[in-house]
Amino acid sequence: MSVELVVSIIAVLVSLISFEINRRAANAAERHGRMPILTPQIEKNALVIRNVGNGPALNIVLADATGILTTTDLRKTDVSLYAHKDNWESFRHLRPIPPRTEHRYSWTYKGALGLTYTDALGGSYTVLASRYGTKVVDGMAMPYKPFIDEATGDEMPYLVER
Repeated sequence: MSVELVVSIIAVLVSLISFEINRRAANAAERHGRMPILTPQIEKNALVIRNVGNGPALNIVLADATGILTTTDLRKTDVSLYAHKDNWESFRHLRPIPPRTEHRYSWTYKGALGLTYTDALGGSYTVLASRYGTKVVDGMAMPYKPFIDEATGDEMPYLVER
């Protein structure tokens, strides 16, 4: 094998690696450009949810966290705890929240809450908040709860803004 061939192969490999790194960076920048970021803030008898991100938050589900999720430092909580259905109750559906807006709801705080939602292209996110911190997870970390129960036809209740 000649030196020129080895140099050519190395140059092609470097080009391919550089291309892949740039492609991933462009995809991440595009996603961050449309990503909603919901921040829940608990006030007296109220819950304020702000979308501080760049895109609308859609398919929002709010639930009360229970058990260990209400007494643990969320920054150190293993995400696998989020998926246990026993850690959640009182699922409610929220209307979409446009970017850089807030919605205010009547609310009785029970120690911790979770929000799961999607962006405009279906990317999903989960936020868990309590007095012990807030954690954002890329993906659907809470247990899936359908908006309509196919067996009974019952709809998940909407939480209406105040």
